[in-house]
Amino acid sequence: MGRRMKKRRKTEYGYINYQKIRQLFMTFLMTAIGIFIYFLGCALNKGENTNVFTIIAILMVLPGAKFFVNFVVLFPYHTPDKKQYGELKSCLQEKGVLYSDLVITSKEKVMNLDFLIIQSGCVLGVLGKKDQELPYIQKYLAQGVRNWASGYSVKIYKEYGEFKKGLGSLKPREAESSEKAEEYLRSLIV
Repeated sequence: MGRRMKKRRKTEYGYINYQKIRQLFMTFLMTAIGIFIYFLGCALNKGENTNVFTIIAILMVLPGAKFFVNFVVLFPYHTPDKKQYGELKSCLQEKGVLYSDLVITSKEKVMNLDFLIIQSGCVLGVLGKKDQELPYIQKYLAQGVRNWASGYSVKIYKEYGEFKKGLGSLKPREAESSEKAEEYLRSLIV
């Protein structure tokens, strides 16, 4: 029997790979339903395609297109290394939060972070794809976090090694509860 893939939610390890499969499956499902409805309408109306079933079949394109667009947005990105995730999980402080598999959208760009840690008044992240514009991502996230939760510093690293070193030298800061920062960051994820 085939192995069933475990459902993943935003920020969970494996989310990107899970969502790519799910979005593609839902695209094909909506297409199949639309085709079935069209042919059902033709069969019930003696081969005529001018009926309400044709309109319903055409409308099935809308949810199918939405799923396909989500797939296209996620396609270039992938779930990070499981070993790195385990290392970071063990480095977390008691109230720290580890996010994984982040694809974030702004009006101008789609951004990918492998990991994001929120703890001690700091938000630390590491790029998923190295060819991204680091200053833009840093500024975008810092402004947003500052608007939602005061007292947080935001630092995004290009390489995993730098990120791990930055996490090790983390200096706690006075900041609001991390719930507002977490809520904001989760709202950005595709």
